[in-house]
Amino acid sequence: MNLRTARRLSRVLKILPVGLNLWVNQRLIAPLPPVGVRNGHAVEEATLGGVRSVWLDRKLAPRGVLVHLHGGGYTAGPVAQQWEWLATVCQRCELAGLLVDYRLAGAAPYPAAVDDALAVATALSASGETAHGRWALSGDSAGGGLATVICRRLLTGEHAAPAALVLMSPWVDMRMTHPEIPAAESTDPMLSRRVLAPSVRQYAGARDLGDPELSPVEADLRGFPPVHLSVGTQEMFLPDIRLFRERLQTAGVMVDYLEQPGGMHTYPIILGAPEAQAAVEAQRRFLQRHLPRP
Repeated sequence: MNLRTARRLSRVLKILPVGLNLWVNQRLIAPLPPVGVRNGHAVEEATLGGVRSVWLDRKLAPRGVLVHLHGGGYTAGPVAQQWEWLATVCQRCELAGLLVDYRLAGAAPYPAAVDDALAVATALSASGETAHGRWALSGDSAGGGLATVICRRLLTGEHAAPAALVLMSPWVDMRMTHPEIPAAESTDPMLSRRVLAPSVRQYAGARDLGDPELSPVEADLRGFPPVHLSVGTQEMFLPDIRLFRERLQTAGVMVDYLEQPGGMHTYPIILGAPEAQAAVEAQRRFLQRHLPRP
């Protein structure tokens, strides 16, 4: 998919009634990689810590593992573009990939997604597949917020935290009350508070949205590994992500920050766009710099 097509589809989805928008996004869920990915990679379904997960090229795990938490507002995903991004980055870095099929809100609200992702990370560590420290955690949109929560949990537990984080347009504040949000929302072809409000209700219920487990911009970020953080200038989350970057840096975290002029939400996964290819190359360099080699 190229950038023009992605913008057009996103604009159509954004103006749909909220219920129809959610229905369409759920119809796009791809539990397994698309044919193009399956033809080029060894795909293996597994149950890790009781949670369904899917490996890409598991035999490469001794070289390193990239564990991905997909976006979709906690109510949908994964979709084909997320699979394609994971396959591309893993191939260029010569890593095994693992996508966590965590439970979705509605049927399973918070803390189900956190519990599932943490269970997978714990199982990987216990099995020895990430015990050597050669693993990174990635996430796009809601998955990026979830990855931040999981990293914080691992840093305060007994299992190995990731050596690096790759976050694409992470949803780091479910309150969406930053004073610059309305202006950013007006230029976003995909996201709106109207569209995301049902996801917030289904995932968070009556919990305080300022809880760092829901809005990790409020989390204690000290001790985090290096972070690659990307965002487009035409997306609603831009003000919150800029604030998140500042708080990471204030906490002493090394941040590679990529702000793409004119970029839309999670633009790195739209691999047909030159901007996405440039972002993937930056992510490759980052991962190869921060993941220790065997």
